[in-house]
Amino acid sequence: MRGNEMMKEKQTSGMEWMYSILNGASIAMLVAVLAAIGIMTCMAFASHADAKAKSSNNNSIGEVSFRAGDIKIDATLGGTGGVVAPNRYVPIKATLTNKGDNFKGSVKVISGAVSGTSVAFTKSVSIAAGETIQIKSFFTLPVSGSTVRVALYDKDDDMISSQTAYLQMALTTTDEKQMAVLSDDINKIGYLQSADFAVEEINVADVPEDVRLLESLDVLVINNVDTQSFSAKQVTALQQWVSNGGLLVLGTGAQAEKSLKVFSGKLLNGTIGDARSIQTNLSYAKVDQAEKLALLKEELRKEKLDKVKTFLREHLPQTMYRDYAQDIQGLDYSDDWGGTIFSKGSEIYKQLKKEYSDDDLEKKFQVTISKKEEEKIRKSLVSDKLTVDITSLTLDKAETLVEQDGEALVSKISYGNGSVIVSEFDLALDNKQWSNYGSVIRKIISDNCTTTENHFFDQNVNTYYLDDSLQAGLKYNEVDVLPNITLYAILLIVYVVLIGPVGYTILRRKDKRQLLWVIIPVSAVFCSVLIYLIGTGTRIQKPFINYLSQLEIGAEGTHDTLNTAFSVTSPNNRDYQIVVEGSKNIDPYYNSNQVYYDSSAEQDKTYSYAIEYNSDETVLHMENQASFQSSNLKNSQTVKQKGRMAFTNIQIGESKVSGVVTNNTGYDLEDCMIVNHGDIIVLGSLKAGESISLDRISPSKYLKYADIGSDWEEMVTQAVGANDNGYTEDVQSQRRQSLLKYYGHFFTSGETGRSTTYFYGFTKDQQKTSFTNMFDLNLYGEMAVSQEIDFKDMLAEGTTNYGVLSDYIAEYNDYQTDGKLVLQSNASASSSSYAQSINVTYNIKKLLGEGKKLGLQYTYLDNSEITIYSNYSSSDMTINTNLFMGSACIYNPKKDRYVKFLTAGSETTLDSLDQYADSEGNVKIRYDVKADSGLDGMYNNIALPKLHIIGR
Repeated sequence: MRGNEMMKEKQTSGMEWMYSILNGASIAMLVAVLAAIGIMTCMAFASHADAKAKSSNNNSIGEVSFRAGDIKIDATLGGTGGVVAPNRYVPIKATLTNKGDNFKGSVKVISGAVSGTSVAFTKSVSIAAGETIQIKSFFTLPVSGSTVRVALYDKDDDMISSQTAYLQMALTTTDEKQMAVLSDDINKIGYLQSADFAVEEINVADVPEDVRLLESLDVLVINNVDTQSFSAKQVTALQQWVSNGGLLVLGTGAQAEKSLKVFSGKLLNGTIGDARSIQTNLSYAKVDQAEKLALLKEELRKEKLDKVKTFLREHLPQTMYRDYAQDIQGLDYSDDWGGTIFSKGSEIYKQLKKEYSDDDLEKKFQVTISKKEEEKIRKSLVSDKLTVDITSLTLDKAETLVEQDGEALVSKISYGNGSVIVSEFDLALDNKQWSNYGSVIRKIISDNCTTTENHFFDQNVNTYYLDDSLQAGLKYNEVDVLPNITLYAILLIVYVVLIGPVGYTILRRKDKRQLLWVIIPVSAVFCSVLIYLIGTGTRIQKPFINYLSQLEIGAEGTHDTLNTAFSVTSPNNRDYQIVVEGSKNIDPYYNSNQVYYDSSAEQDKTYSYAIEYNSDETVLHMENQASFQSSNLKNSQTVKQKGRMAFTNIQIGESKVSGVVTNNTGYDLEDCMIVNHGDIIVLGSLKAGESISLDRISPSKYLKYADIGSDWEEMVTQAVGANDNGYTEDVQSQRRQSLLKYYGHFFTSGETGRSTTYFYGFTKDQQKTSFTNMFDLNLYGEMAVSQEIDFKDMLAEGTTNYGVLSDYIAEYNDYQTDGKLVLQSNASASSSSYAQSINVTYNIKKLLGEGKKLGLQYTYLDNSEITIYSNYSSSDMTINTNLFMGSACIYNPKKDRYVKFLTAGSETTLDSLDQYADSEGNVKIRYDVKADSGLDGMYNNIALPKLHIIGR
């Protein structure tokens, strides 16, 4: 009772104390404290909200800015505007400022979910207190990917903070090109910035020593710079980049030696002459004055269209812009305010109407050229000659692009898959010359800027079936060492005998049968341990690699490529690393149809594995992997092949083939074949150095694509490894089928612009290659060898190929054709048929003095796709060189009439071409184009036939 009273007294006194506070001076203190807490809370919330808003506003396409503890991170990703090209490395440049203590950790770029996994690209960093550092690295994206996370991890690999980065995947390789410019006169070279090129200014220190950091560039211009300050690694990287398909443009002038000497013996060979001053009109054969006007108008339209895209990027909310990014990037001159994404009921229209009227928007989206603008362009086309200092250069294996009085002012040298353009003059121009001569220089660069793609891993043409086919081939396993069944059987028999009859009999005689309860379990344990030890050699104890390699032997003078898809698998779930010496191209193999971005990855601090690219090694950090979980990767290498396949007089008819195939690769090959438009001619095995005559091939070995229901998968099964019942049982054949199914699609579909006739075979044994030599692991796989069969391989002995007739074009109606494509401005998708006659004149005068008997040859074996610039469509168009409908007639000047010599769908050889040339060397051909509704209205894809000039 007393205790309760004491408690009440304490409660009363406490309440009185509180009451006294609330009723005295202390109440003011409480109010002040509560107010301070409220103010601090509001300030913290406002600061957080402001920081969040600021972060959101600053993180435009291709940029992130965020704080991770005491470290501030500002990063740019991709090219200008965050644009990235498919199937290329994406650069990231980051500045890290440390306001705290010394820090060690890593910056990671984490892709979204890829087939249910996330991949991290990691770069180790070490930052002293108060220090600011810059890092450069790169990563890859799936073709459908556009979102990644940039994160900072500590030394224990725990994420501190991260930020989402958004990128723009270029729709095609013909979109705006990425150009870097290094020049001592950067202000006088600004004319290179145009709708065709996104230009970035760099200095010598920005030229990387790792070729992969150059891969995002299409063009690198080095103008009047002392390149001898480049390091050896920088020069090697440039050399590799050009070889891989880059375009290097070198401007020289009076001081040519300082610009060129560092490349001597590497990219360039030749001599440097004297310097002098000349006047030139920079006559580029492909551009006359009228074309300059058209070119500048075209560039102005592109600039206007570019401003429209920039306007949308800057004025639409990021989420909306990302949703419509592909549509916006695909806008063309024909799109206007009435277009699909701009219709008045669209989300974009509703958003922009919050700030702009219809009139304002229509003005902003106007891309046509006004008369006033056209007149301004005309006035800019000054006729004054350009005065320049030049140094005479004699370059080996150079093609002249601009010539004056026998002097090659601008030359091009092919190197690997790329090229180098060398100008004898400084590319820096005064502003008043930009419109006239700047446009010509841009045109020269643009015409010679070709993007070389590795189609083997091209996700733009892959389908789910193809990816599944190749990746399924990586899942086939064989057991390296089979268990010794005989030994196991003997052990089991001995165990049973000892435990059974022998043991029981002995113990019964000694009257100690109760010991069996001890002997049996002990013997069982002993035998189990013994079997375990014996079976050690048959169990997978460390990570292993399954691989499928494709050696593509290129044309003469180009490099060969070894493409490999491979999987890494571990028998347990422990983390492990794979270290590969050197800067190897090891990348995730993204499945094009199973790639998606998972928004939950924004909160997910884990990843399935990480790739660390260093200058001297590449490290795979395999983490968070389940037992026997495989991670699919890829590797592409430029290799120097021992030899090539040789083809002599290859002829392929409907039911008969002829010619000789010789294996000079240095490998013994199996399951060899020639694939022609989906048909397969099975050759069998070919040892190194062995030849086979196609005349001896049995008709049963000629598999027709059409006869098997145009089923490529069934064709492959019959050609490789099928048993008598049509099934494939062994692992080797299943792997080979996976490779051929995948690779052959590129030719049967015609999607990649490559020849549709090629040789294919497989190495007899597992070969040591530059890929297998990278790993100290058990590897299991197959390597295929392929080589395209060129037109020249099909010419009879003693025959010379002088190129295609269109190379000698002299006169044509540019409303009907551009020399290659049929331009049918009056064709209609609703018409049931279409017909027109196109007259083209060719001049072969320079060939007539060769002393050869000239002819024309047209063959389906030369069926391929080409990409050309069409004046009709004002864009790049891809056409099939054999998609010609109708017939062709050649003019006979002696008889004064046209003679029919070609019908679409039939191979043709025309002899005595010289008899059809007039005294000036002109040859006239009339193409009678005729198409019916079978084309479904796609008449604008009709091409003129690709006619080869041959000489005997």
